[in-house]
Amino acid sequence: MYTITFPIHVFKASEHEYVMPAGLARDILAQLKSGEKVSMIVPLASSAEQISSPFRINTKQYPDLQIAMLPYTGRRSFFMRIFNIIKILRSAAKRSTIWHTGCSVDLFDITALSFLVGHYFAPKLRVLCLDSDPASMLEQSGLLGRLKARIVRARYRRWARQVDAVIFVGTGVEGNYSKYAHRFVTTAAVWLNDGDLALESETIAKFQRDLEPVRFCLPSRLTQWKGIDDTIAAFRIVNSRLPKWELDIIGNGPALENLRSQANNVANISFLKPLDYGEAFFRKLRTYDIVIIPTRALEEARIAYDAAASGCVIVFSNTPTLRKALSDVKTKWEFEPGNPESLASALISACKCSDSWTSVALAGIAAMKGRTIQEMHQRRFQFFQSMKLEQNEPLASL
Repeated sequence: MYTITFPIHVFKASEHEYVMPAGLARDILAQLKSGEKVSMIVPLASSAEQISSPFRINTKQYPDLQIAMLPYTGRRSFFMRIFNIIKILRSAAKRSTIWHTGCSVDLFDITALSFLVGHYFAPKLRVLCLDSDPASMLEQSGLLGRLKARIVRARYRRWARQVDAVIFVGTGVEGNYSKYAHRFVTTAAVWLNDGDLALESETIAKFQRDLEPVRFCLPSRLTQWKGIDDTIAAFRIVNSRLPKWELDIIGNGPALENLRSQANNVANISFLKPLDYGEAFFRKLRTYDIVIIPTRALEEARIAYDAAASGCVIVFSNTPTLRKALSDVKTKWEFEPGNPESLASALISACKCSDSWTSVALAGIAAMKGRTIQEMHQRRFQFFQSMKLEQNEPLASL
C-alpha cells in the first residue's frame, strides 16, 4: 500500500463519499491509474464549504483507494489531539509498503509528524517528496524567514539522508539535495490531462485579433516568495511605455490585502478568485496573451506547463528550475528573480515582439503534447518497481 499524508483538509460527506480540492483529486486519480493501491491520510474539514475547488470522490468507484481522516480541523485541535493523530499514523505506517512524506515551511506540523512516525514505524520503503525547496521560499520571506530557512534546510538534508528514496520535482531542488539522497527520481510538475491542450486554431485566432489591450495573467498562491509584488512594481515602472494592457492576478493567500494595497490606484490590475483546476481554469487561461511567472524561489511552478499548454506567451523569472522546465518551450522573455526593473525590461521586450507571439504560443503547445500527470506517476511507479526488484520482493506488494 502506497501511503501518503497530505496537509490538505478533506470533508467526509458519507461513508464512501469525500469532498476534496480538484487538484488533489486529479493527482490521486492519476496515481491510481499507474496500478498502485493508494492510502490517503488527510485532516478533517468541518464542512464541504471549506474546500476550495471541491471535487467529490466515491471510494466505491475506486476500490484501490483508501482514505483515513485525522481528527483535527486547525492548528489548535492538531495539538489537542496529537496523541490520537500519532496512533492513526502509526497504524497506517505499519501496514504500508511505501510511506510517502512531503515538505513544508513549518517547523512542526502534520508533515513533520508524518515523517517522524514513518521513520520509526514504516517497515519498508520510506520516501520523501520535495516538490519545492521550502528553505528557498523562506529566504524570500523577510528576516525571520531567512533565519528559519537555515533550520529548514538542515532538516531536509537530514531527512534526505534518512529515507530510502527522494522524489524531486524539478532540477532546482534536485541540485540542492540530491547529494544527500541514497536514491532519487526527478519528475516534472506537469498536471495536465489528455484534452487540456489549447486548439491551435483558437490560439492563432487569439493572436490575430487587435492586440490592445494586451491581456496579462499571473495565477499564483499569494505569498511573499511568489514575486507578485515584483510584478506590480514592474507594471508601475512600464505603465505608459506598454501598449494598452490589463493584468489579472488570479489566486488567494495571506499576502492578498498587502498586494491589493500595492496595486492601489492602478486601474488595469485586477484580483480574481482562484478557479477550479481543470476545464474552467484552462478555459480561462487560454483567453490570455501572456502569463507571468515571477517566483523568487526554487520551485517548478506548475503554471509554466499550464501556460505553455494553453497557448500563452510566457515571461518568467530565470531561476535554474524554471529555465530547465521551459527548455523545450520556445520563449525569449526571462528576467532576474526579485528584480522589478529586469521584469519591466522583459515586458517591454515581449510587447515589441508581438508579431512572434503566434509562433511562440504554438511551439509551447507542441512542446506539451503527450506530457501529462499520468506520465509523472508512471515514472515514479517504475522507479519504485526497480527498488522492489533490487530487494527481491514481489511487485504485487506495490
